[in-house]
Amino acid sequence: MNKKFLCIALSVIMILVMPLAAYAAEDLDLKDKVLTMLAPSGNDPGPSGNDPDPTGKEPDPKDKPAEDDIVPIHNVPVSAVSIDKTKLTIAAKKTTTLKATVKPTDATDKNLDWISSKPSVAKVKDGKVTALKVGTAVICAKAKDGSNISKSCTVTVTKPVAKIKLNHKSATLKVKKTLKLKPTITPKKGSYKCVTWKSSNPKVAKVNSKGKVTALKKGKAVITCTANDFTKKKVRCVITVK
Repeated sequence: MNKKFLCIALSVIMILVMPLAAYAAEDLDLKDKVLTMLAPSGNDPGPSGNDPDPTGKEPDPKDKPAEDDIVPIHNVPVSAVSIDKTKLTIAAKKTTTLKATVKPTDATDKNLDWISSKPSVAKVKDGKVTALKVGTAVICAKAKDGSNISKSCTVTVTKPVAKIKLNHKSATLKVKKTLKLKPTITPKKGSYKCVTWKSSNPKVAKVNSKGKVTALKKGKAVITCTANDFTKKKVRCVITVK
């Protein structure tokens, strides 16, 4: 009875074991297969950072930038700032624009800070000057790159010229004689007193920057005095040379 039971048990074991042995012979070792199935994927990045590329491809050395291709970024500071005017006269309530140039042309930061020493007299924004009341203010254009390079313009705010009057409306001179013309500008206080002189016929009578007329030869010439502010008010004197 025991031998018969043992034979039956061995037969059952053989029936169960033989298929597994055959499968193991044809494929992977069962132990290795199980371990392989349980092991984590080799493509998962590990903490070491040395795991394979997720795409399964080796990195191409050509994809790495060559040292010669890496261009360092250099800061080019501002070396000079210039303004198209260093002195400016403007009537109150009027505006004008100052133009600034920054050098070198390839400066990294060409932006400027515009500052007025007396914003109550003349204010400035991006180079645009607005005259507010009679007085003087210094307008400064300063580089914003930290170089502290700057340039300034002195702005004089005046009252607009209303009228110019000369001490002679006309005059007769002999050749080589001279005459001094004197302008009177209204309003007398706060207006721009500078004027420009011009002769219509400088071969007959010439005039210098101070209003001095010199007779040169017979004929007639008109001497014009013009206000140098935006009004360009004019007054004339007719000179007859005999």
